[in-house]
Amino acid sequence: MKRTRSKPIADVVLGKADLTQLFALLQREAMDDADAGFPPMVTIVSDDGAITETDDPTIFDDDIVDHRESKRIELRYSDHRARRISVILEEEERGSWHKSAFTVSGDEADWVDARFVALERLFAAARPQSKLMARLRWAIVIPAAIAIAYSWTIVLSRNVQLLLPAAAGGPPPSPVARFFAEHPLLLYQFFLILFSLPWLVLARSLVGWVERLWPAVEFGFGPEHESRRRRVRFRLAVITTLLVLPILIALINRSTIGPP
Repeated sequence: MKRTRSKPIADVVLGKADLTQLFALLQREAMDDADAGFPPMVTIVSDDGAITETDDPTIFDDDIVDHRESKRIELRYSDHRARRISVILEEEERGSWHKSAFTVSGDEADWVDARFVALERLFAAARPQSKLMARLRWAIVIPAAIAIAYSWTIVLSRNVQLLLPAAAGGPPPSPVARFFAEHPLLLYQFFLILFSLPWLVLARSLVGWVERLWPAVEFGFGPEHESRRRRVRFRLAVITTLLVLPILIALINRSTIGPP
């Protein structure tokens, strides 16, 4: 009876050493079953569409992974007895349908379970992906959008208040102007809601951008593209600390005191 076990891969940053260990695990399987097994194979798909397929165990020390951005890596082993190990790794956004997974299948349950556990341990030992920004993405982006809308609200509500006729002899105010003159808090809230809505729509796009900076599966090697991603992460953290937080503090203080 054939047994198959599969598990998605997520929240890991895989370096060349991790992939070398993974390929070595498949090679040991082929050596232990030299009469029936096929050489393990690895396929690397680069962002420029180039596909590299090889059974060379030193592939992850080659310039291919250093000078091209890898988008998908697949490692597989099989033999004549229908034993099969497959590992699919693909950089993907957090929350998307998992393409990254490993699968072990064969007729012997003990063999399948042993190889499945070995793969579980290998990925558990890999560097975990940071989940902080992914968990806080809405808590950062939405308040930032509201804070920006709030700054517009302060400016416009102040200007509208200045334009409301207050001098004797001026033209009689319209009912709407008179209403807001008598209820400045409602004027303030009206502008806050008016300008928050479009910024909240923009926030959804910003959330997707933040998610792409911390993919569920990330290759911790490659060309300058990877260092650019790290620089953007650092700048995002600095902007959040130096810009967004002070605006949020001002917003909280303003809400406790009232509109200007």
